[in-house]
Amino acid sequence: MALAFRTNAGIVVHSGDFKLDLTPIDGRRTDISRLAALGDEGVALLLADSTNAEEPGFTASERSVGGALRRLFLERPERRMVVACFASHIHRVQQIINVALEQHRKIVLMGRSMEANVKLARKLNLLHVDAADLIDIENIDRYAPGEVCVICTGTPGRAARGAVEVVARRRAVLEGRCRRHRHTEFASDPGNEWTVGRVIDDLHRAAAEVIHSGHEPVHASGHARQGELRTFHQLLRPRNFVPVHGEYRHMVHHAELAHSMGLSPKHVLICEDGDQIEVNKTGIKRAGQVPAGFHYIDGSAGDLDERPLEERRMLAEFGVLQISAGVDKDHAKIIQPVRLTRADGLRANRTEPCSTR
Repeated sequence: MALAFRTNAGIVVHSGDFKLDLTPIDGRRTDISRLAALGDEGVALLLADSTNAEEPGFTASERSVGGALRRLFLERPERRMVVACFASHIHRVQQIINVALEQHRKIVLMGRSMEANVKLARKLNLLHVDAADLIDIENIDRYAPGEVCVICTGTPGRAARGAVEVVARRRAVLEGRCRRHRHTEFASDPGNEWTVGRVIDDLHRAAAEVIHSGHEPVHASGHARQGELRTFHQLLRPRNFVPVHGEYRHMVHHAELAHSMGLSPKHVLICEDGDQIEVNKTGIKRAGQVPAGFHYIDGSAGDLDERPLEERRMLAEFGVLQISAGVDKDHAKIIQPVRLTRADGLRANRTEPCSTR
């Protein structure tokens, strides 16, 4: 979703992450006419995604991934397929499911965020798969390797959990010895090459065949390349431009692209977090800085370090288990039933009695 703000200085447009996909999975193509209408009205400032500004041409359609996946599945009919992707990438998940079902494979969802996103997407009718085609990971050993496709989470930059730990937990899936696992995430994002490389190395140590975008077209970026960026600039024709979202070098290349589209250097600024800019009828200029970056404060206790933050992430992801009981301290006896209360992101609060042994 792009955003357009009407201000006293004119319209400010923020592109968000985008690419111009002419054959999207859901058929919802970019509203080119709406962008052009904003350009006709007059855009005072454009802030646009720069992640692929170094790359010439156009980003591949998400639909292209489906064909590559289908071929790879067909070439490995007897192998268990484990496919990692972002849990929020519902179109990618749908393509994996479609290919797996074509080959009569059951679907296993691995990772709490994957389970939660698929559940929500099915509820909203954004993802289509019958409940009968989904099996729990606990039951995976009931099926031959060629009858199963595992879809697992992939998250950028989560190296703290350790590639070795990830692979150790994945190995049970690869070898067919599956239990419920909690820490199940591949890292797979530009900028995390070292972490990704370590994961791939350890997967090879686990005797897995690893297929990634380095040698097969199993991924399509969600960011516009130079051809699409030029189209975007031509549609909006901004008076001023600030490249955003990407490393500094990406923003430099995007600024150069804007210059080639006719914007003079005095109407283009490369900024970093905290920079303030002022836009007026005559142009754009720097106007100071504000504090920026991550700063965590816990009430009146001051700054938080990484440890309690990690504990809170675990609580948010895995939930909490509370045990309560009534105890007679004088006689050291339990006088009321022991009860367990569980709450997590997938299930409502549940309270149930348990043994006092």
